This record gives sequence, structure tokens and C-alpha cells, in this order.
Amino acid sequence: MQTLGERLQEARQRLGVTLREAAEFTKIRTDYLQSMEANQFESIPLVVIGIAVLAIIIALFFS
Repeated sequence: MQTLGERLQEARQRLGVTLREAAEFTKIRTDYLQSMEANQFESIPLVVIGIAVLAIIIALFFS
């Protein structure tokens, strides 16, 4: 079973988006996105995680 970080990374890669592009699109710092993909959520504010997940879901449904 995939972790949440693996799923986030897979979704980003499926869209052909780099971490930098994802950061620009979501307005979330690149280091936060890297931490999410590495399943290191403890150092990231909860609101940032929520925004990131919503942005990915929206991108998947509307791309």
C-alpha cells in the first residue's frame, strides 16, 4: 500500500509537474512539498497540508 507522500509524488509526476512548478501553482514552499512527498508531515503546518491536498485533487479532476 502506498503512503500519502508516495501518492502525492505520483500524482505530481503523472501531471508532468516539477516540484518548483507545483510550488508556484500551489503557493506552497518547495521544502514543504518535498517534506510531504517524504512523509515528513510533522514539520509542516496543518493548513499547508490541507491546501496541498486540495490543490492536487483539483488538478487531477480539472486537467
